[in-house]
Amino acid sequence: MLQLPVCLILGQPFRGIGQVGGVAISSAIFQWKLDGALREQIDGPDAEQIITWNISDRTFPGIEFTKGNAKTETPSVDV
Repeated sequence: MLQLPVCLILGQPFRGIGQVGGVAISSAIFQWKLDGALREQIDGPDAEQIITWNISDRTFPGIEFTKGNAKTETPSVDV
């Protein structure tokens, strides 16, 4: 009777590792597919900067970021 609770407790770390691993793998696949799609669709002089843009950079071609607001200009993106 003691074996069932012990087995359940020992199985929990594997369940947690599986969840974390599943999220990590699916995120990596999504980012890889998104990068490929963006590289096919975006071209022009700022293409690499647009594709690899990170929100922490606070700069983006054609957009000026301020406290929660974005002042937009015409972006220089060829689609």
